[in-house]
Amino acid sequence: MKKRLKKQWAKLNNKSVILGLLLLSLIANGVLAYLSYRLWYEKRGAELNNRLFEDYAYFYRSKFDQHWKELNKHKGDIVFIGDSNTEMMPIHDFVQFWGFKEGITVANKGISGNTTPQMLERFKTDVIDLDPEIVVIFGGVCDFDYHDLSVEQTIGNLDQMIKMAQENNIKTIVCTILPFFKIERRPYFDRLIKLNAWIRAQKDVVVADYFAAFADRQGYLKGKTRYSIDGTHPTLEGYNLIAKILKEAFEKLDQ
Repeated sequence: MKKRLKKQWAKLNNKSVILGLLLLSLIANGVLAYLSYRLWYEKRGAELNNRLFEDYAYFYRSKFDQHWKELNKHKGDIVFIGDSNTEMMPIHDFVQFWGFKEGITVANKGISGNTTPQMLERFKTDVIDLDPEIVVIFGGVCDFDYHDLSVEQTIGNLDQMIKMAQENNIKTIVCTILPFFKIERRPYFDRLIKLNAWIRAQKDVVVADYFAAFADRQGYLKGKTRYSIDGTHPTLEGYNLIAKILKEAFEKLDQ
């Protein structure tokens, strides 16, 4: 009886050892696979991911290119350039609210997913060549959200756009970046705060401080889903608030 029990116990021990080794092997393979993925991502994944967003942005523009051509076939006395927050804004609906003189035209040059490097790349074609009186620059969040650019890179791109506009006697409005929901805790919060501080410090432009109007005391988006559903893109009420801020900015240009 004792011998039989010893044999069964030995078999159980052997099975346990085998199962343990299999489990350790699976864990080790999982760790190796993860490390291999991280190594690949650092070398090629981030580059491919950035390219994906770039391709999407230009695909999105091509898809709606004819639509924008019809809306913006004139040169545009006032040009708006930015990312999806500009592209989605019902700019033409606010013309009367802004009190523009009859005959004043506006051109929407927002492209979904655009970063400030992409905005700078097309700034001559989409802004300077249109010979506008005013340009409204609103961009930077895609630099941090999609491409993890440094705040210094974003500032450098915005600074070049401002200088290009000034060299061509174009009055310039620069907009601060919108806050996001506190629950999201996006890793670029400090960069967003630093970028907005730099924008506010610019002396030769008019600043449209969206952030100040949309943020709570902690610097996060207030009003729950009142002003934004996804923490990035404004709702219609959010755009109405932006229109009010821009009206004040346009009035400052005339002072």
